[in-house]
Amino acid sequence: MKPFIKWSASQVDTYQTCNRKWWFNKILGLEVPQHPSAAIGSAVHAELEAYLEEKSAADSLGPIARTALPFAPKPGSVYVEEAIESLGLTAAGLPALGYIDVLDLKSDPPQVLDWKTTSNFRYAKSEEDLLRNVQMSVYAKATLAMFDKLDLPEPEAVRVTHVAMLTKTPHEARRASALMPLATIHENWKHVEATVAEMKATALLDTPDKVTPTESACHAYGGCTFRDRCNALKATRSIFAGLRSASTTDTNTNDSPTTPETPVSTSAKSALLARLGVKTKSQQTSPVEPAPVVEAAPATPVAPTPVAPTTTAATTPATTAATTAEALMARLRGNLAAPPSAPATTAVTPPDAPSDAVIAERLAAEDAAPPVEKAPKASVEKVKAAKVEDTSGVRRPRNAGPRLAELGYTEEAIASMDNATMAEILNSGTRVGPRYPDEPVETIKAVETFIKDTLNDTLDAFTDAVLNGVPSSKTAMDTGYEHIDISTGEVVARPVVDEAYIAHRDGYDEGYQQGYANAEQELKEAIRQEVLASIPEAAPVDGLRLYVDCRPLKANGIVELDTFLAPIMAKVAANAKVPHYSMIPYAQGPAQVAALVSTQPPVGIIVADTRLPATNAVLEVLLPYAVEVVRGLR
Repeated sequence: MKPFIKWSASQVDTYQTCNRKWWFNKILGLEVPQHPSAAIGSAVHAELEAYLEEKSAADSLGPIARTALPFAPKPGSVYVEEAIESLGLTAAGLPALGYIDVLDLKSDPPQVLDWKTTSNFRYAKSEEDLLRNVQMSVYAKATLAMFDKLDLPEPEAVRVTHVAMLTKTPHEARRASALMPLATIHENWKHVEATVAEMKATALLDTPDKVTPTESACHAYGGCTFRDRCNALKATRSIFAGLRSASTTDTNTNDSPTTPETPVSTSAKSALLARLGVKTKSQQTSPVEPAPVVEAAPATPVAPTPVAPTTTAATTPATTAATTAEALMARLRGNLAAPPSAPATTAVTPPDAPSDAVIAERLAAEDAAPPVEKAPKASVEKVKAAKVEDTSGVRRPRNAGPRLAELGYTEEAIASMDNATMAEILNSGTRVGPRYPDEPVETIKAVETFIKDTLNDTLDAFTDAVLNGVPSSKTAMDTGYEHIDISTGEVVARPVVDEAYIAHRDGYDEGYQQGYANAEQELKEAIRQEVLASIPEAAPVDGLRLYVDCRPLKANGIVELDTFLAPIMAKVAANAKVPHYSMIPYAQGPAQVAALVSTQPPVGIIVADTRLPATNAVLEVLLPYAVEVVRGLR
């Protein structure tokens, strides 16, 4: 099991979708196979990254990446693939991981942009989805951390943007953007922190049956990778399991206290003012502007056009879905929980609470107080100066900031380095300052000087001994520069390096090592034979015995499942008139193979590997016929 010491937005998404799926992947360490569409997305990201870093021209982009040019910023003017870990962002005491595709600090307000590839635009996020999205909320919080790191005034909002590119022809790109105010960023971040804290507690569980599953997520996105191991659907196979509890939660939000699962969309002050019918100054003087809209890219690439800043009418995500099904699908998409519905028309007031008139008088006095003047925003030149102009052509090393800080370099020194200097220092491991926090620099320098002088003196003495010779003494004999011939008693010089002696010594050591290796191998084989001899022979097979992702040590008549299925797969392909059963339309090949196996299930010992195609579909048919099932962990 793996320790949970770092987290990312994608982990929070997975955990919100299904706690047990996250536990299988990140704690138990089971791998999730990469979807083919992910490889396409990685290639498009790499092309756009090289273009924004001025390492390639626009005409070198592929057909998919080229559609995003109208929405791309000017190359060399933004941060590309900025590491969140270098910003020191933490939640529940754990550091955050991830990379921001594009971070534009020069725009007003600052913008985070994420490239997305999709087979259909119906899967793309809307502007309302962006305001509740975990990834965009983490990126917006990281943008505030970047402003704090550069000692710049905190912005009033952060623009979050998705540029979705269609992977199917004809290729096209669309942009969805929304303005995330500070209030929304902080509210969403509270939800993220609460989720990460819950993940820390879940990571301490040692078995999957102790982790809460989400049965409605078992069939999402083509089916969960760990569905066969999880057994969450053992009691029920309905994808709508849990709808009753979800409906109860949705309908009782007005009577239940506020939790991280239902972030409050407005502050307590705004709620009281709305209840009393008092308008704030911002509501009286600030006009409500329309929400940002999704833009469609032109058919041919054109020069990027500036996006006019817009202001959303609300400072929080849109209201929750009207139906339970919509709320469930929103949660399956990995979004943050929607804010609660409007409060009930009748509210219960505690007997000792102040009257509405007193509350209105207090809030009106607070609203009439003079506003606190904010520090002036930094100029564009200061933001430009904050990023060192790099002309070396060398890619910035990953996590360069934290790694250089461990070597003793200050933030000012790191900010003044170009990429080539960072790479040279990290490759050589050059350290500045003391090796230990409590050790004075003077002590280290004194020790280093002493070692250096001692080495120089030793080398000088060695050189004199070799070139000029030394008297035959015990020191000379021990060092090996000269030796005394026993028969004559004369001093005889010999080479400093005795090739014959070195060859003898190396051969002697090699022989010992080989002897140890042979003895170890013989001991292992003897233990193995002894263990096998102690294992009783398997009893005669009566019915079907399944070994899934494992095999018996001693048994006769073992049959591999793929060997058993080979003629059945060929028969299914022949009936469908296709070269291979996997070419049957709508991915019905494995189902047809399983159906044919069910007509005459095998007997004996069958060993199955769940990584092979059609295995899981066939196992669902064979499990009811098996008298014994043994599962291994892969």
